[in-house]
Amino acid sequence: MKRRDFVKMLGLSGAAAAVAATSFAGCNAIAPGTADVPDDPAALDPNDLAVAGMPADITFENKADVLIIGSGIAGLSAAYPLAKAGKSVIVAEKLNLLGGQAVNSNGVLHVAGTDVQKQAGVSDDVDAAWERRQTHLKALGLTDLDRAKTLFYNATEWANLLINECGAVFENPKDYADEGLNEGILLPKLGIGDMESIMLPLRDTLMDLGVTFLTDYRAAAFISAGQDGICGMRFNVAKLSDIADVYAKAVVVATGGFSSSQELIHETAPGWEQAGCYTFSATGDGQRFCSTAGAALAGMDGAVFLTSDIPWAAEWGRFAPTIIVDPQGNRFAREDEVTEAAATCFKNVLGYWWTVFDGQLAQSSQGRSVAEVTSKNKTRLVGPFDTKAELAKAMGLAENALDQVFEDYDAIVEKKADTAFGRTAQLKALVPPYYALKQRPVRFLTLGGPNIDDGGRVLGPTGLVIPHIYSCGAVANGGGEGLASSGTCGLMVGRTILDDLNQAEAEAKAKEERAAGQGLR
Repeated sequence: MKRRDFVKMLGLSGAAAAVAATSFAGCNAIAPGTADVPDDPAALDPNDLAVAGMPADITFENKADVLIIGSGIAGLSAAYPLAKAGKSVIVAEKLNLLGGQAVNSNGVLHVAGTDVQKQAGVSDDVDAAWERRQTHLKALGLTDLDRAKTLFYNATEWANLLINECGAVFENPKDYADEGLNEGILLPKLGIGDMESIMLPLRDTLMDLGVTFLTDYRAAAFISAGQDGICGMRFNVAKLSDIADVYAKAVVVATGGFSSSQELIHETAPGWEQAGCYTFSATGDGQRFCSTAGAALAGMDGAVFLTSDIPWAAEWGRFAPTIIVDPQGNRFAREDEVTEAAATCFKNVLGYWWTVFDGQLAQSSQGRSVAEVTSKNKTRLVGPFDTKAELAKAMGLAENALDQVFEDYDAIVEKKADTAFGRTAQLKALVPPYYALKQRPVRFLTLGGPNIDDGGRVLGPTGLVIPHIYSCGAVANGGGEGLASSGTCGLMVGRTILDDLNQAEAEAKAKEERAAGQGLR
């Protein structure tokens, strides 16, 4: 099955008034105003309807309890608890296939203590795993570590749900967690890049639960209804060359980051605007929609992560010995951190770098990744060569250029300490035959967007909840800095909305009963 085909499916603002925000306590707090949106859009006054704050003729072609914008790991995870509880859910995706940015990601989940890891005999010490993850996030510049910690600790339950309730399949952690390495990592069944083993079971589970998927639906603007607030979204529908309006009592913005929006990168993180971008679909739509609805945006200034333009290869240093060198043949960054080479390459204006590896990589647990990457990128690959001189020549270097690099690296292996760059994983010697893969730095992830409370409710400038709008994943400020945290945020937001809707329905029923009682008197 082709990678882009496995999820392919044919497609079946005015600012709202803010109300007092409520604190997060197990996602049970209620956002006032949810009950204001009726079950049937026919109950709304047509004169109150507006698109982006401007009066408009609106015909709701679809309606649901919850509309989710974006079909990545955050959006699909948000849909699960709602659909399982019997709520009607529509997931709208601007592309002609499902999966968002997640489907093309490297598939590495930062999570500990899952059933799969326990069964493999891998440490289930979530506290220790968080300490390692926290150190990495600090190095990346993440500041909201409290929320990151909450997501990390809840990611265990999220991953177990994927495994036990959706049928997601993961690689045996013992295959890549030996020697105490990678204990806080979970990989899909076929290793790096195999998002099919995660996304396909989740998608199929949602379909079985009755979720409606709309593809080629590009969100254009929130629809509002006067005092009732946000009540849906207008879409531009590519395959229809037309617009479509979707009604919902709650709207979830799960559109991902803005790494491919040159305009937003220029405005918020100009230091990175000269870097290319890995994906074309991270356009920052959700950030704009929420801002138009009165949301406060934060955390977007500089929170940009870079990786290789062959992102699977950026992870290889975790699982087998590799050496990264610049165009002059000098080692310049640690190999076991996914963003380190790309960020350093860009900052130092190196243009590109090489990952040098040997047969140990192909024989490692990530052999599938190596085979697929090298097959698809033959023009970037040199080797195999039995000597360092041959390898250097093929890389465009002087024949003896790699001698010092290997000598220094072998000394690191012998001492088991990388004093130059701090590498800790896979400190093993490389042996012939040698290979090298050329890579370039690209933007692949941004953080920041609308401020949310810990239940995912979107907040205004003063910290007050904007009714009916929720956000999760990379689009939100603190909504997730990776696959596991984004999925976990989505799950928690879905549960929050379920609580909000249930309480709103209970309040509406109580109101009707009171009115009926007064009528009898």
